[in-house]
Amino acid sequence: MAIQLSGRRKQTITTRGDHYTVNQIIHAFADWYFTGARAASRSTSNYPVLAARYVNYCLEQNVPLLFGVTTYKELVRKSYISPVNRFLVFYQERGCPPVIADSPKEKRVPAGNELVLQFIYQAGSLRGDESKATYQKSLNAFFDWLEGKRANGHTLVGFDAVGVEQFMAEMRQRRYSAFTINLRLSALKALARFVLENPRKFPLDDDQREGLAAIEKVNTLSLEQIVYKDALSVEDRDKLLSDCDDPETKAMISLMVYSGLRTVELTRLQVQDLDMQTGIVYVLGKGKYMREAVKLFRHSIEAVQELLRQRSDRQGKGLLFPELSTRKIRRLVDAALAVSGLKRQGISAHSLRHTAAQLLLEKGVDGIYVQQHLRHARFDTTQMYTRKKSRELYLNKLPDD
Repeated sequence: MAIQLSGRRKQTITTRGDHYTVNQIIHAFADWYFTGARAASRSTSNYPVLAARYVNYCLEQNVPLLFGVTTYKELVRKSYISPVNRFLVFYQERGCPPVIADSPKEKRVPAGNELVLQFIYQAGSLRGDESKATYQKSLNAFFDWLEGKRANGHTLVGFDAVGVEQFMAEMRQRRYSAFTINLRLSALKALARFVLENPRKFPLDDDQREGLAAIEKVNTLSLEQIVYKDALSVEDRDKLLSDCDDPETKAMISLMVYSGLRTVELTRLQVQDLDMQTGIVYVLGKGKYMREAVKLFRHSIEAVQELLRQRSDRQGKGLLFPELSTRKIRRLVDAALAVSGLKRQGISAHSLRHTAAQLLLEKGVDGIYVQQHLRHARFDTTQMYTRKKSRELYLNKLPDD
């Protein structure tokens, strides 16, 4: 059905039956809101964008648009609520029509087959649309290659360790970068684990299970360029914390070195963002408009509880670190590092975040989970941390003569 929108920029949009898509309802809201004196600010105002974020949040949480604001306002900055309130006035005036999600953008890579599709949308380890699209593209490349091999008579080639190694060899012959090959291998390993962990959905015989399990043992290629961030060892981390006498500094450092918080995230952290019982801290990340759940480790819980015991006025609300700026945090960390004898070139406040990542990887935690923990938008950012341990092993394991 067609609807004529009123306002300075009149246009006709077609809804899906009795529904609006998110894009359609936001266009209608903009035409309603930007009239009269507001018309000149239409091209520069962020009201439509912030309203769209709210609508998408409600759809993702399966919450009616009129009632989602109660929980939404706890997750975003106060300045983001005014556009939402204006949108809700418009929405009620329109009679609260049903709203559905926009269709996927055409540029999104389609899944190469049903197996890839199930993995992408059911694997909880993949964080964000960009990570899903990256893995989807990598898996599609393998299955496109596999289909081509079979079409040329290589019927025995399959999704197993032998097939994956042959796929990697041909990519090397075609001069793909080691990073691209490793990324595709990582996606294939994750897909193999997904299949093996769901035997009822994917019944396999013994040979198939063995072939898939062997994919995990396929070695990645060494990267020609070693890029990693400096970090503390477990012993240095523990010494830094044990030498720290100030409760505020200890709580701050603990959150950085265990939960990987950035300095700017510490300055935004509210007391109510820390759920001590469930072991979760809700972090408003760099460039983000919504708080994300991050694991809160036992040491950090104890450090924060000690800090709050000394500040009874802030037991329930307000900033956890009300007097700290990012500059002051860096100075306090540098001072603590110096007291512990750990201050050196390449070690700074941001190194504590790198330490959180590096130590998790050294304990064998999958890079996908470390990506979630540090809230990296791109998996290749997380991969930068994986090189340090191999260099240390090289330096320490070779004999002296």
